[in-house]
Amino acid sequence: MKAPVRVRPARAGFTMVEVILGACLMGSLLLVAGLATDRCMALFRQRRASQAVSSSASRLLQRVTSELASARRGSLQPATIETQGSDTLIYQKCLGVAGGVVQWSSVFTLRWEREPSELDDGQDNDGNGLVDEGLLALIENEGLAGERRTVLGHGLCELLPGETSDAADEDGDGLIDERGLCFSIEGDLLTVRLGLQGLGLGGAMITKVVETAVFVRN
Repeated sequence: MKAPVRVRPARAGFTMVEVILGACLMGSLLLVAGLATDRCMALFRQRRASQAVSSSASRLLQRVTSELASARRGSLQPATIETQGSDTLIYQKCLGVAGGVVQWSSVFTLRWEREPSELDDGQDNDGNGLVDEGLLALIENEGLAGERRTVLGHGLCELLPGETSDAADEDGDGLIDERGLCFSIEGDLLTVRLGLQGLGLGGAMITKVVETAVFVRN
């Protein structure tokens, strides 16, 4: 007579070691996923900050070019815009024609000016993360009783990237120590360069430089 064969029952669960190993593996996967997500979010926020500065710079440049669209060529000052560039532009605008005579506006000035709360000392005096930054001012009838002043934008670079204040042309473009707002002219083509700053992740500086050319006549 055959002896009965005993069948071992299958294990009903995992051992403690298996549970621990599984938990460690799952934790590692979650950690990797979390790090990847954080990295993606950081890149997204940095890209969004960069795009915001770029958009602001483009809008400000458009505002300046709209001002200069009807500027009078013969009224442009100072003379340095034809040699080494200038952070200031004085001009008149065409208002139209009356009785066959061109009508010109009062005198306007576009100028880079240091922010009132900043000093020229290489420090962030106003605590906004930017150093020695400037603003873009539009002034009508400067120095006269009817003077009107408008600030078109803030956060302009003190100097465009690659330039230092040493009376030399570091970037080889023929201009000297150009500021975050620089006008230059060749013939009837007026070039406007504008550098705007902002802050990215961890307070990292973002600088965007935009430029365009405006044909001036009259």
